[in-house]
Amino acid sequence: INKDRLTIKGGEIKNNTAVSKGGAIYSYDTSELTIEGGTISGNSAGSNGGAVNAIDTILKVSGGTFSANTTDEFGGAIYTENTVATIKDGTFTNNSAKYGGAVCAYTSSTTTVSGGTFNSNTATGSRGNDFYVGGSKTEVPTLTLVGGEMDEVGAQYGLVQLGGSVKIKDKV
Repeated sequence: INKDRLTIKGGEIKNNTAVSKGGAIYSYDTSELTIEGGTISGNSAGSNGGAVNAIDTILKVSGGTFSANTTDEFGGAIYTENTVATIKDGTFTNNSAKYGGAVCAYTSSTTTVSGGTFNSNTATGSRGNDFYVGGSKTEVPTLTLVGGEMDEVGAQYGLVQLGGSVKIKDKV
């Protein structure tokens, strides 16, 4: 998506491959992407965002399942950069990345996660099986976790913060 709006309601997006970014969806340059329900699974990307790569985007995820998505770098299911993202009541399982097995909020992103379940996600670089927050020198991302569950089984760290800020409310 480039300078446009896309809303996905339900359905299934599976088994797609991108050489570089966004195995299923690559959204950039002042776009708006809304995902409501459905299943996004088995997608892969060579660099960032095994399922979704959102750069300079407004990203809204409500419900749905992200499972078995992979990338060689950042954000097994979702990667954000210079993005405002809201993730509400989703299920993230068995996603994998070098950093941020489920979600990577990077460079000037603000990501709010409300509810949902994060279980059995893997960071092969041992940084953030569920979440990875990495900032730049000038602007930093914010990740807020509200409610939900975070799996600690087999995780070196469920959440890793390198720069930026992390606010955790309710339970983790």
